Amino acid sequence: MSESSVKRLCFVHVPKCGGTSLNEAFKKSIGIGPLSLKGTKIDAAATLKEARRKNIHPLVLREQKLISKLSKKRYKYVKGHFRCTSEVRQKFEKDWIFMTILRDPVRRWISQYFFNLHKKHDHTKHSMNLDDYLQSEVGMNSGAIYVDFFTDGSDLSGDQGINQAMENLRSFPLVGILENMDPFKNDFEKVVGAKLQTIRNRNINPLPKDQMEKQISDDQMKKIREVCKPDLQIYNHFLGKLN
Repeated sequence: MSESSVKRLCFVHVPKCGGTSLNEAFKKSIGIGPLSLKGTKIDAAATLKEARRKNIHPLVLREQKLISKLSKKRYKYVKGHFRCTSEVRQKFEKDWIFMTILRDPVRRWISQYFFNLHKKHDHTKHSMNLDDYLQSEVGMNSGAIYVDFFTDGSDLSGDQGINQAMENLRSFPLVGILENMDPFKNDFEKVVGAKLQTIRNRNINPLPKDQMEKQISDDQMKKIREVCKPDLQIYNHFLGKLN
């Protein structure tokens, strides 16, 4: 693929939606190598520390950095755990292809809880039991992470935020469903003009799926589903478009 034909891709990587594995496939598909200056990311750990120093929300800081990177002509690929509002998308959508992957919110919530509980490094690590996590701010917000990533984050549980997130995502050229990636692969080739390379599993949860499920009671699962209602509305909307 010649450099002039390379599409500029902005990958909004929602945590625990398979993005670490997909990131490598995306870069290979458009010819972004490990040493290329044409690819860049917004580092989650570094921006979290910086946001705490500046006393601002990490997603606010990451969006500022996103705007800066999208404005630079030398980049062909940007990815990270950042917020992408409709205003940012509209400003850059002539030059960039915006894409993201959605995962069943309940599975995503559970995966993130156990991943951050058992991970070895300190970034977003916690030690809460499941009941405490369900009642915590981070646990509640985790059920509305799609709303938080695709709006300004001011209305995580209300209908306004849900509707704004869906409206924004409907304007993304590429929105995939992790549980059914074949339509996304086909759309990627049509929109980007390159075949999506083989996706290899990376950043696997340290706790196997069956061990996670054994630690969740029926009552806890009901509470998780309740917490995830905002994101379930968004996910089910896009899942329905595949059927």
